[in-house]
Amino acid sequence: MADPVAERATLRLDPQVALDGLCAALQGVPGVSLRRREPMAAHLPLRCGGPVDLWVEVADLPALRAALEATRQAGLPWRACWPFEELLVRDGGLRGVAIRPGRAFEGATLLPEDGHGPARLRLGAAEPWSASRAALAALAVGPAGPVLHGPLSQVAPWPGCPGGLLHGSDLQPLEGLLHAVSWVKGNRVERTVLAEGAVPPALPASAILLSVELPLSPIAGARRSKHRPIPLPPGTLFADDGPLRTAPQLVAAGLSGTRLRAWRLSPTEPGVLVNLGGGDCATATLLAKGLAEHVHRARGVDPTLRIPVIGLEATRKQGAPPPRRR
Repeated sequence: MADPVAERATLRLDPQVALDGLCAALQGVPGVSLRRREPMAAHLPLRCGGPVDLWVEVADLPALRAALEATRQAGLPWRACWPFEELLVRDGGLRGVAIRPGRAFEGATLLPEDGHGPARLRLGAAEPWSASRAALAALAVGPAGPVLHGPLSQVAPWPGCPGGLLHGSDLQPLEGLLHAVSWVKGNRVERTVLAEGAVPPALPASAILLSVELPLSPIAGARRSKHRPIPLPPGTLFADDGPLRTAPQLVAAGLSGTRLRAWRLSPTEPGVLVNLGGGDCATATLLAKGLAEHVHRARGVDPTLRIPVIGLEATRKQGAPPPRRR
């Protein structure tokens, strides 16, 4: 009989063996779709990034549980990759497993007042925040259109989806806007009701968000901080959490429209990075570094990169361009 401890040790020593075993374990599992060496550029808004060892799409909660359990048994690292999530993945790609929650994690449902809370909108973790617009329209009063204020009207213009925001490090934009959050970890599903005006707590390690609930009351969120942050437009390169906003400083320094190879700083949306086609992560981070240095010299401001950079550097063997001679 094979020694399971020895088998797990072998998997840890040889990631390719672990990947082969994971693929074999998940092959044919309902609701699970697998792709080896999937380019991350195909799934990220900025359209750049090297391949991930294994891309796993899960259609529903049972498929997610099966994928997480098999990945844990294989001893491989994993991360959730949400729709519209902004990342810069290095050109060497990601090691381990990227899990994309699918259709069962989408959807928006209006719920009446009941024993679980006030009238509210339940938004799936993979559903765009902009789905709140449809809920506003459904609740419209009179011919003038939606008149409801409160959390729905505040999150409707936000980019991304709840999963991408709640799995990030800055939850302050959600202050006072949520009634409850639901998440899954292993075989346990939890629903946490938040205190009025509270910032949602960070999710437990290895947990994945299922849904958020936004109260329909027009006065919900009225006690939020006066200077609360809001999510920035997609592709915004630098954070705006300092005493001075970065985008106006870029314009004042004459950097609007700056281009480096396939990347350009938008001339119409200050601070937004645009991929003109075929841009790589190395060039994007080089452009960001150059812009930050110029703004520091010209304006005395030290902008910080807002978009997380993850993954491995490319090597010559992986087809990276040779270093440029100075």
